[in-house]
Amino acid sequence: MRVIYLTAIKEWLKSKYNAGLEIWKEVAQEMGLGVDNFNNQDNFISFQRLKTLMDMLAKKINKSEFDISTDFLQYWLTDFAPRLFQSLTKSAGSIKDFLFNYAKLNNDICQFIPNNSYIFKIDFREIDKKTLKAIYLNEKSLVDIIGVLRTISSYYKEHYKIKKINQFSIEISFS
Repeated sequence: MRVIYLTAIKEWLKSKYNAGLEIWKEVAQEMGLGVDNFNNQDNFISFQRLKTLMDMLAKKINKSEFDISTDFLQYWLTDFAPRLFQSLTKSAGSIKDFLFNYAKLNNDICQFIPNNSYIFKIDFREIDKKTLKAIYLNEKSLVDIIGVLRTISSYYKEHYKIKKINQFSIEISFS
């Protein structure tokens, strides 16, 4: 499943940098990753190796780790994630399922690109069959959750209500 992050990084390099494909080939070979096609073991890449990959890319492109992470996260949020949502909606049977899958992807990115200002960790906990509690460390995450809910509620034809519990959590009830 983690090969999705490698796919996004490879696509981002190709779209953002003139020599992006060459940079990808160099770094992928150095790390033992599939250059043209991903290998089976690439599906299980660790977050530490993903972080190392991003560090190596920063050096090759001659940018700071912060700048390279920021560039990638902008690509992830504006270009890659919307396409990913299509596959998530097909594999999830409800908004709740979608939100759990969304949080997993979001939180994975936070592990290998920590300390950024674009995405923050989100945890969903099931209170009962019709209610989730969302816990987040930054109010920007609340905006992201609401944006996702607005987008996917029409797909699933489910209605929801949001109740703010405190600065860092909300309750989402489904009808």
